[in-house]
Amino acid sequence: MKTMTIKEISKILNVSPELITKKIREIYPDKMATGKTTFLNEIETTKISLSIKQNPHLVQSYEVKTNLEKKLIIKQAIEFLQEEISELKQENLQLKSDVKFLFMISIKHIQRPKSQKNCK
Repeated sequence: MKTMTIKEISKILNVSPELITKKIREIYPDKMATGKTTFLNEIETTKISLSIKQNPHLVQSYEVKTNLEKKLIIKQAIEFLQEEISELKQENLQLKSDVKFLFMISIKHIQRPKSQKNCK
């Protein structure tokens, strides 16, 4: 799994390294050690990124997404489309039922003897 430094993450997310450091201390308090470079994997980076994204005032422009964030967005889109497909299938069944009913009525109307048609 790919790892990134605080500096790399801050550059990608367009925020200060200090903000990334602050978020790491909040979310992963045991992750940082004095005098050592801190590396975050994609899951950790995504969690930091999402935490920053929840506070839009912390970042001026938020465009870049990690692969995990992209996958989450795709998953949400798929779930939305599956719900929409389910609703459309239900609507389709109802419309088929309505068409069948109307067809049966029209057949009965056409099949009525002429004497019954003239009575109206």
